Amino acid sequence: MTQAEPGGAVRLPPEWAPQEWLWIGFPHDPAEWGEPLAQAQEEIAGFASAVAESGQEVRLLVRDAANEARAKALVAANVTLERRTYGDVWLRDTGPLV
Repeated sequence: MTQAEPGGAVRLPPEWAPQEWLWIGFPHDPAEWGEPLAQAQEEIAGFASAVAESGQEVRLLVRDAANEARAKALVAANVTLERRTYGDVWLRDTGPLV
């Protein structure tokens, strides 16, 4: 998203536009996921690793130290982990735009 000046026009690029990296949220909330949390984490980690191995830079958001350790054990070495506050895996409406 770009903004030329305060109060000016805002451009929100479409999902298919070229990007510097891909943000992916690591599942972290047991209240939302329940028993399938570990499986969801494994699936997201596999997805993040596959995308990163294609050459696309991937930044996997993790909520806290425990989730960071879990994610680190699951993802490929070329996936960047970033500890941030976020809702859950659906980042389109709640995640950062850069």
